Amino acid sequence: SYLVLLSELYDTAEGSSYVRDMSINTRLSSLLEKVMLDCWSEEKKELISERIAVDLDAVKAYIETHYAEPLTLADLSKHFYSEKTYLSRAFKTRFGINMFEYLSIIRINKVKELLRFGLDGRALTISEISELTGYSSEAYLSLRFKKAEGCSPSEYRNRWR
Repeated sequence: SYLVLLSELYDTAEGSSYVRDMSINTRLSSLLEKVMLDCWSEEKKELISERIAVDLDAVKAYIETHYAEPLTLADLSKHFYSEKTYLSRAFKTRFGINMFEYLSIIRINKVKELLRFGLDGRALTISEISELTGYSSEAYLSLRFKKAEGCSPSEYRNRWR
């Protein structure tokens, strides 16, 4: 067990044997070997895989909740304690869409809702909608909206009047 190895290491370090340094290295190697075996066993890999699945659901929920904020891969990887490339690939593998395509869908759906129903019963300008949905400008929102829906935000709103 770890306690036995640590105790042996401590006892060796306290000693004054002329081979003390070699003995310390031997004990440290044993400890490192145990850590590596414990971390990379098949059982541990399965637990890590299950944890990743939960984390990806959390990433998806985070995007759904924070769509109005500027989100970057660096921010998401830092928030979820994950390497950027891994997080991006794992999300795409799990959900079949990359994180920023998913973010775009969430934002466009919210834009459509605000164009149709407004906020608290009042109609919003395209500029206000861009601020509420995480787009950097009205022009960028219009560009992304037209690409996704095939018409401008104003044309979409007029269809629902």
